[in-house]
Amino acid sequence: MNFVRHLVAACAALIVAAPLAIAHPGHGEEITREDAMKRAGIEVDRLVEETKLEKSWLLDRVTGGAERRVADEEVEWVVTFDNPKATDTVKRRLYVFLTASGDYLAANFSGK
Repeated sequence: MNFVRHLVAACAALIVAAPLAIAHPGHGEEITREDAMKRAGIEVDRLVEETKLEKSWLLDRVTGGAERRVADEEVEWVVTFDNPKATDTVKRRLYVFLTASGDYLAANFSGK
């Protein structure tokens, strides 16, 4: 009977704790435009380090700006970078997506 009691208690604890376990960092205060541009720059550096972007993105990029958008009822920052020395002309503008609190979401060349 003790086993059943412990099993019920464990299930109840999981039900109560599940929302906390699923929650993740990044639901803090919204960052500023300047912070979004800084954090996005750090992500571009990381993408170069991981060889997902060519090395010219380290020195030749120019920050285009940061736009606060609402997508799927969530606020996000979209920071653009231009690299006139990128070898592929289609990949000269990079879009970096961050959550409102500054967590990295994605980066691409389409802006979508």
